Amino acid sequence: MEKTSNEIIEKENIARGHNLRGKPIPNWDLQALKGAGAIKSSISNMLKYLESNINADESKTVISTQVHDPIFSGDKKHVGITWFTSEDKDGYKIINHKGATGGYVSNIKFTKDRKFGVVVLSNSTLAVTPVANLVFDLLKIKKFQ
Repeated sequence: MEKTSNEIIEKENIARGHNLRGKPIPNWDLQALKGAGAIKSSISNMLKYLESNINADESKTVISTQVHDPIFSGDKKHVGITWFTSEDKDGYKIINHKGATGGYVSNIKFTKDRKFGVVVLSNSTLAVTPVANLVFDLLKIKKFQ
């Protein structure tokens, strides 16, 4: 994934982050906590990452299925290594992760059983989970009518 790093690769291609009022804000510099929000990526690379996670059970991917396995379970949600799993109202096993830093939010959500998912990236601090949920549900309707 040539457009993904914990450093800014091509500064001119980074979308400027914005706060809730729509004002531009500086990028966060997470030198000490790079694993907690320092990743910069393109939508095309995130779609490759999504595909690798969906196909993690197959030998052609470098992602281990263990990252999806729950290590803590609650009533309806389970937590794995960076991934949260749950079951939706239609019985789909959903795997997802949300993220946010100053001026940016993201959501990646998929089902390995049905082989589809969605990635939503935003350069605003407005929540994107409702958008991810809507697109996921629309894909589910379209794909399995």
